[in-house]
Amino acid sequence: MGSGSLAAMAMFESNYKKGLYRGEGIKLVCKAICAGIFNDFFSGSNVDVCVITKGKTDYLRNYQLPNPRTYVSSKGYSFARGQTEVLSTRIIPLMANLVLAEGDEMEE
Repeated sequence: MGSGSLAAMAMFESNYKKGLYRGEGIKLVCKAICAGIFNDFFSGSNVDVCVITKGKTDYLRNYQLPNPRTYVSSKGYSFARGQTEVLSTRIIPLMANLVLAEGDEMEE
């Protein structure tokens, strides 16, 4: 589960009930995923749903697009090397103190 899972789980815990029909289940899943999308900066922008029933799996890709990415270029982005000026460079050597400690052996 990802970074939006807390918001999604809160939606499940507050809205789940036994005996949901397929459409009700999909609606609940969409609400949960949207809660994750809108309450977490690092969550995605679309809702994909997978309905698993006995002997069948339905993938519903891009079932909802509640937060479309409007800033994506159709041509993609290409920045030539050296296009951004480097104002200064500072290299800091990495130093770490490593302490090895003996522990107890695990029981079998």
